[in-house]
Amino acid sequence: MKTILSKKDLDIALNENENKIVVSNFKIVNSLKLLNNINITHAQRNRCKYTLENNIDDSAFLGFIGFAPIISEIGNVSFLNSMGIISSVGLHQILIILSQYTIKYNDKNNNIILTKI
Repeated sequence: MKTILSKKDLDIALNENENKIVVSNFKIVNSLKLLNNINITHAQRNRCKYTLENNIDDSAFLGFIGFAPIISEIGNVSFLNSMGIISSVGLHQILIILSQYTIKYNDKNNNIILTKI
C-alpha cells in the first residue's frame, strides 16, 4: 500500500504497478470522487488499455478534448467534469486508473483507495 500526496507520487505508484494506492491529495481526491464505485465494462477497460499500449494518449490531436468524452462516458460524468479529472489527475494516469484499478472514495478519511484488479 502506497500513500499519495502529490501528482508525481501518483505517477510513480502507477508506473510501479502498486496493488493498493491511497490518494490523500485534496485536488486529486475531489476529482476522482466523481468516479467513486463506477462500473467499468471489459470493453471500456480494453479501450483504455489499447490507448495506452499504442501511445494514442500522446497525440496532440486528441489531447484533453479528444479523451474527455470517453472519460465522460465511462464515468457517467459531464464533459466539464471529465476535463477537470484529466487536468487534476493527468490523462495518462486516468487511463491507467480506469484500465487497471477500482476507485473507492472513503469519506471518513477523505481519501481515494485505488485497488488493482
